[in-house]
Amino acid sequence: MTKGFPILETDRLLLRQFKKTDLENVFKGLSHPDIIKYYGISFKSLEATKEQ
Repeated sequence: MTKGFPILETDRLLLRQFKKTDLENVFKGLSHPDIIKYYGISFKSLEATKEQ
């Protein structure tokens, strides 16, 4: 039996598998200088984000 990605939801949080519609927001966050200084990963293009 194959299990799907679990969805965890509270009043303030929804944790779910990424969707194609999330791609642009992920790129915006992981290419912004004020954000990537705290992460070990960054992307220079939308295509590089999609590949990851």
